[in-house]
Amino acid sequence: MPQCDDLTVSDDETLLRRVHPDWIIRNENTGVTEVSTGAFSDSSDGTGMSASAAGLLSAAGMSEDDALAGYDGYGLVALRVGQVRELGQAIVRRPTDRDPAHVEVVGKKTRAIKKAFKRAAVWVVCPP
Repeated sequence: MPQCDDLTVSDDETLLRRVHPDWIIRNENTGVTEVSTGAFSDSSDGTGMSASAAGLLSAAGMSEDDALAGYDGYGLVALRVGQVRELGQAIVRRPTDRDPAHVEVVGKKTRAIKKAFKRAAVWVVCPP
């Protein structure tokens, strides 16, 4: 695991990851709406995978709705920090003016890791 892991973010904390509409797929076999593995890549600017820590969001007086504000058509999935760490990833706090609960998930995201994220992800807001 990368050395920069912020252990003040508990393994029990929930990460909220915005899901771009292009990353939302319908499984033709089951008819279920799923998130694609593409949703679990690092940011295009070279930083880690962006997310919000739900507990930190709540502590700032914000909710899941605030995590999606300005992102029409996006979905929101949840991952547990402990699951992310078990896959060799680290959590780094990177608060912004807009999102005081913003974190980055850093570490190499192989196809197998992205698939594990996909299996672990739970829809919080599934867009229509």
